[in-house]
This record gives sequence, structure tokens and C-alpha cells, in this order.
Amino acid sequence: MFEILYQICYVSSANEKFQQTELLELLNQARQYNKNNNITGLLLYDGVGTFLQTLEGEKDDVESLFSKIKMDERHKRVNLLSAKLVEERLFANWSMGFRLIDKTAIKQIDGFSDFMYSPEKNLEAFATSKPNSAMNLLYHFAKISAIEPEDIT
Repeated sequence: MFEILYQICYVSSANEKFQQTELLELLNQARQYNKNNNITGLLLYDGVGTFLQTLEGEKDDVESLFSKIKMDERHKRVNLLSAKLVEERLFANWSMGFRLIDKTAIKQIDGFSDFMYSPEKNLEAFATSKPNSAMNLLYHFAKISAIEPEDIT
């Protein structure tokens, strides 16, 4: 029998550009919380102010965490891209994997969209029209990463 899990993907905009120390603090907090609550996932950051994240675990746990994320004053425009039940974790080995997105590198990914770099970010329109593009980006980074990164360098 398969364990049914809940997986969400969302995008948000930071109120201010995160510095390296702020990112490390965020990752340390997220990893500890996620380990304590059996949540796994991957966080991508564009270095300018846009986050793309997938979280997976028991539905109540993921929904509770997402409610806290939406209330976090460090960012705005939290847009849910997808929410679905899954039979297995995509990021099973990562309490919170992280990658700083390099625009040049991701242009090589099939189906690349420059929504994170557009001067007029319309994240809500992206969320409703292209949810699979976000998951494809996350899947790509999951495949090329063999271990959970320890820091952001």
C-alpha cells in the first residue's frame, strides 16, 4: 500500500533582496522545522527576490506550514502554483534542498520561461497558466542534485 502525500508548489516575491546570511538563517530554520514535521522539499531563489518552492508531506502538516509561509512578512505575493496528492516524495532525501538559480544555466532547460526575470512580474497569471513549468524547473534541479546542499555557496 502506498502512502498518500500532499505536495504543493508556490512562488513568492521577497520584500527585499535576501543577503547570504539571511538565506542561511532561513534555510537552517526551514530544515529544522521540516525535519521535526516530516516535510521535504526544494527551494529555488533567483538572487534578486523571487522564490519558487515545493513542499511535500502529510496534508495537514504541509497546509499548516504553507499558512505560516503566507503570513511571513519577509515576502509578498505568495501564489500557489499547484497542490496535489502524490504517492511518493520527489525530494525524499531533503528536509529543504536549495539552489540559487543561475539565469544562464536555466535557459538550457526545455520549456524555460523567463518569468522570474521579467521586469513586469505577473506571478498570478503565471500561476494559473503555467503550473507545469514551475514543477519542471524544480524537477530539473532535483535530478541534477545528488545530495542536499549544506549552504548557499
